[in-house]
Amino acid sequence: MDILACLEQYSKRILAVHGNWDREEVKELLEEKGYSLHGKGLVLDGVGFFGVGGSSPTPLNTATEYSEEEIALTLEAGYRKVRDASRVVLVSHAPPRRVRDRSFIGLRGGSHSVKAFIGAHPINLCLCGHIHEAHGVERFQDTLVVNSGSFKKGRYVTIEIHSDMVATPGRVDY
Repeated sequence: MDILACLEQYSKRILAVHGNWDREEVKELLEEKGYSLHGKGLVLDGVGFFGVGGSSPTPLNTATEYSEEEIALTLEAGYRKVRDASRVVLVSHAPPRRVRDRSFIGLRGGSHSVKAFIGAHPINLCLCGHIHEAHGVERFQDTLVVNSGSFKKGRYVTIEIHSDMVATPGRVDY
């Protein structure tokens, strides 16, 4: 958890979800520290944050995969706690299907449930990862979808939340 320790030097106001390669210990650590948004919702300064970690099933049988039904139930559980916020941000490891989800071999790795949920609920911003090479910003209906790419490869995104959400992709070269 070197990355987490590094982030904690700058802020304890951390919100996160576990990835599909993260084992149960990572999910538990994020929950223990109060950082996890998986199936949870939290309103900070009028902005509602909720999330889902892991991914839908992959051909690689990774450590943390959920059925599309489990993803839908997890999203609903977190959203209930933030639906009345002035702005709503979904932190989902998996992107919505067919939005910032094309892998380097051309396969789609997004979640059908995440896409359906965004299509049916007023979500202002969806922050995702999972498909590292699909980094970038794209609009899906009224939702700004931002795939930050791989932090390990020096990619990140700076988000400013105000009346017009702005996402600025960044890159750090090591």
